[in-house]
Amino acid sequence: MFAIVERMISELRKKLDETGNDYRLNIMLPMVDIINNKGVYNVEHLKKINDIIHKKDLFLVVLEEPIEENMRQLRYAIEKNCNSEEQKRILRKIVPVITPGSGETSGLESTLIYLVDNFGGFGFWPLPLREANGKDDGNGATNVIKEFLDENEIVEPAGGLCGWLCPKRWGFRIGLFVVLLISIGFALLSAWICELRAVFARYIWYVFGVALLTAFILLLTFWCDPFWKNYQIYFVFVSLTVGIACIIGISIKKRREAKFP
Repeated sequence: MFAIVERMISELRKKLDETGNDYRLNIMLPMVDIINNKGVYNVEHLKKINDIIHKKDLFLVVLEEPIEENMRQLRYAIEKNCNSEEQKRILRKIVPVITPGSGETSGLESTLIYLVDNFGGFGFWPLPLREANGKDDGNGATNVIKEFLDENEIVEPAGGLCGWLCPKRWGFRIGLFVVLLISIGFALLSAWICELRAVFARYIWYVFGVALLTAFILLLTFWCDPFWKNYQIYFVFVSLTVGIACIIGISIKKRREAKFP
């Protein structure tokens, strides 16, 4: 079984490198395999995987209750079965993932300090959320977590339209692409076919309504879709430029038509 896993990880790492992008490979490992040094992901197999992956790649290990006891057993298993150099390389790649108990924050700070000092940091699942007013989430955990995370690492809860749209973003991406393609095609054909311009003039209010709805969905997509997050400023600039150009074009057209009888 491990031979299959080893080959899969090796091929995946190779294909990620071939893309030319700086991808990080995060591998989820079962805690029990490492602590008991048995199963597919025992410590010896972990060493072999570590030789395949890059320095930036990580091992994610979900800690089960009791967290304090298991995190120490996890470190002991690595120390017991690895030499000093292997310990240094593997421990800094292991990121224990914990779930803070609801309303239970006693010991959380000491747990996080231990994880930071002995491993490659810590992770949370689910991610810690910050309320819209920036205050604690009500169980005290967020205030403790804030001491260890940067401000931008505490996730804002998604809600409203974005919370509804984001999981359906691929449908909206495809829909907007189809609508834009049809609109551009109609505009180009209208320049040569007078009948299409007549249809446009006859159903102008329907077209206007569809245009407003499309613009609204487009705005939501650019605002909520994480793919477009880094392009939002460009989208706003292009939209303003196009809007101003349309207003200027319509004004010039009206002035010219005013001269005609």
